[in-house]
Amino acid sequence: DYYQYKKNSVRSLWGALKARELGTFFGNEWSRMKGMDLSDVGYDAFLINGKRSFEVSDLKPGKKVRIRIINAAASTYFNISLGQEEMKVISADGVDIEPATSRQILMGMAETYDVLYTVPEGKKVELR
Repeated sequence: DYYQYKKNSVRSLWGALKARELGTFFGNEWSRMKGMDLSDVGYDAFLINGKRSFEVSDLKPGKKVRIRIINAAASTYFNISLGQEEMKVISADGVDIEPATSRQILMGMAETYDVLYTVPEGKKVELR
């Protein structure tokens, strides 16, 4: 309901009473989903393997790692990167593609990408 207040689109009982539309107001309230349930969903956590943070410490430099990234958001686009490191995109939405090298991927809702990444020597890299 926060966004209804922010966008000034709250349905008003007082406004319905003044307009002599109480029947319509209560009928709509009974049948409609609340504002947050439609598409404006807010989350305070982004998960990797079901956890807020995740660190893989047993990777050897030079090893290639396949990372599957899934955007499970209902209404949010994400820019995905591995810092400024290059990654090779090898699959989009479960379909193998001609590999493409990129430093960033713009992901829409319900998209899935598989990327190959070569572990660098002597540094940590953050998936963002």
